[in-house]
Amino acid sequence: MRVGQAVNLRAQIIDTAIAILADVGYSHFSALRVARELRISQSHLTHYFSTRSDLLAEVATAISERYAERVEHWCQDGKADHQSSLRSFIDFAIDDAVSEPTRTLFPALWEAANDHESMAEALNQIYYQSQASFLRMMDIDPDHPASSELWALVRLLATIIEGATAIYGRGGTDHPQIEELKKTAKQMLNPRFNEAIVAYHKAKE
Repeated sequence: MRVGQAVNLRAQIIDTAIAILADVGYSHFSALRVARELRISQSHLTHYFSTRSDLLAEVATAISERYAERVEHWCQDGKADHQSSLRSFIDFAIDDAVSEPTRTLFPALWEAANDHESMAEALNQIYYQSQASFLRMMDIDPDHPASSELWALVRLLATIIEGATAIYGRGGTDHPQIEELKKTAKQMLNPRFNEAIVAYHKAKE
């Protein structure tokens, strides 16, 4: 097999593994399912990933990179004034939380994280990177000591977003309480964000 073909098959294996993980969940995920879906032998698959854990580690890395790109891309496009950016990000993040593939993939990742350190690290990386990207979009240096209150608010928002997946994900974006959740999150967080941003810039002066 040529190098290009090998790279392409490796990418196909990872993509297929992600799709199967989202479809059947962690407990029913196996390398054999992935091989069957791709119509290759299991021994062929193990040439690239010798164990289920090795495959899951690569899946974790791929998911982390892809979600970081999605959030970073949105933040680059969504930057406006602070209030509209926050409101827009809440809409984007909660809608994503209850849409495919997030609503089925992330519960599988939470389950896998209990068994695999690589998956737990990947989830932590997804959360950290998305929160830091949002702060940078709001003209906040996430590494500055004065950003601590804003970090606390972003973590609260992240908890709301993950809760949307857990509670409303089965109903998707058509769940009647999704719009109410977004409205409440904006009403609760917007004033606190504005106060914390003012305090951050004063502390930096």
